[in-house]
Amino acid sequence: MTEHPGTPSILARAAISIASAIARPVTNDFEKLWVKALVSYKEQTGRNLYQVQVAQFPDHPSVDNIVSILETKSKGFKAFREKDKNIRKVLKPFVRLVEMFNDTVGDMASASVPGGKAIFVAFGVLLEATKGVTEVYDALEELSEKLQDALTRIELHFNTDSKPSSRLRDIFIEMLVQVLHVFGFLIKYPESKAKKTLHVFWQRSKDLGKSLLGEKEVQEALQKLDKLTNREALMEIAEIHNKVHDTGIKVDNIVVMQLDEQSKKWLSPPDVYQHHNTIYKAQYKGTGTWLFKPNSKFSQWKEGKNSVLWIHGKRVLFTFPYVLF
Repeated sequence: MTEHPGTPSILARAAISIASAIARPVTNDFEKLWVKALVSYKEQTGRNLYQVQVAQFPDHPSVDNIVSILETKSKGFKAFREKDKNIRKVLKPFVRLVEMFNDTVGDMASASVPGGKAIFVAFGVLLEATKGVTEVYDALEELSEKLQDALTRIELHFNTDSKPSSRLRDIFIEMLVQVLHVFGFLIKYPESKAKKTLHVFWQRSKDLGKSLLGEKEVQEALQKLDKLTNREALMEIAEIHNKVHDTGIKVDNIVVMQLDEQSKKWLSPPDVYQHHNTIYKAQYKGTGTWLFKPNSKFSQWKEGKNSVLWIHGKRVLFTFPYVLF
């Protein structure tokens, strides 16, 4: 029988995980942002996202995987389910965000401590801390819908063979950071305030101030997520413009090459052998024999100097150059 670490032993290692994440050499922008987000999460909630928890989740997650793990690990999950809340639907965009993030950053995602899967740990902690509070679920639902809209647009970049740019990778990283920040706020949301209005989570700014999430720290996180979505749209337009511009240059080059080829072909001298049979077939029997007889007066005249020959008739003018040359 496999022995699972109990809560005391896990909590004993909590500080070690976050400390190792901060102390280890930071080698890329992802880790800088992620370590900063983990520190902020710790300050917000007094909790750590430790590696032993993260390791419970698969590197290539699916909604079924995450739901199955949360069902066994989180009493909060059961509390929401008992209230007929569709956690599976809410969870789907967060799973997709981590999946797209892992596909984008590759080895960096698994090398970081902890990786993007820490979002799932934070999600489970949030469910546990709020114990089925309806308003928190409403907030998660609104966040999920907003995130799904953004991911749907970004997924357009993954339906092609081209790799997403480093700027898009940065957007995924920052999205994870902002989602973790909002999770942290909801976790520390005291139960005594559960009746405050949370369902206005993603309304316009004039209404946002009426909700709990209108508080400065969360409002800033929401605004950053909105800016990330807008930045993604602008980046997509810019990338499309660059691709169209590059394609236009290539098309222009092809057109120029075709025109050059046509001009060379038009200016090239006629092929005598190609038209030889045509000339003889066009000759009326018994006419023009003087043109073709060897050692004829015409041949002698042609080899002389300052000789003039008057030729008239359209058909003759068309065929005569092929004979002379």
